[in-house]
Amino acid sequence: MKWLQYQGPLILCDEALLPFWGGVSNVGGIAGEGDDNWIAGLPSDYGRACQASGWIDMLPVGGGQVAVLWGEPLSTTVHRLSSGAWVIARCYYASGDTALFARLREVREDIFSEDEEKTITFPSGYAHLFEGGLPGLLSRRNEIVIPIKERKYNILTIEYNPDKEISMVLHLLKEKK
Repeated sequence: MKWLQYQGPLILCDEALLPFWGGVSNVGGIAGEGDDNWIAGLPSDYGRACQASGWIDMLPVGGGQVAVLWGEPLSTTVHRLSSGAWVIARCYYASGDTALFARLREVREDIFSEDEEKTITFPSGYAHLFEGGLPGLLSRRNEIVIPIKERKYNILTIEYNPDKEISMVLHLLKEKK
């Protein structure tokens, strides 16, 4: 299983939107006022992502939306549940990969609450998860690609602490009915 290491907010977006995510350098990104782009003194998509609130926030990008997964920089991986749904697992701590993956195999969709769900669409069939500071077209340097059905999905989030040796944040990608 691949681990993603990052320093800022994570971006989850459809493959077709990658050229429109500008990261910190704002290559292909938003236009406007401000000075959060460290290079040119202009606004950036990364600056917008850093202003996200809650575990998940949605931002308009290139005629679509991306999900910003906020929180501390945590080692992150993706796991497919036996139900076929995908879980993005962001690890605070674990006694080891074996224990962590054993616990991920036990995760079921019914532990997630739909109180604060967000909705996202993946029309290309590929969801890209990468560090928000990178322009989308350069995300391949540090990303996880999720082959996903071309549908709308709800994103649900929980803090998952199954025992004293493991603590994670889990984001469930659940097909919207």
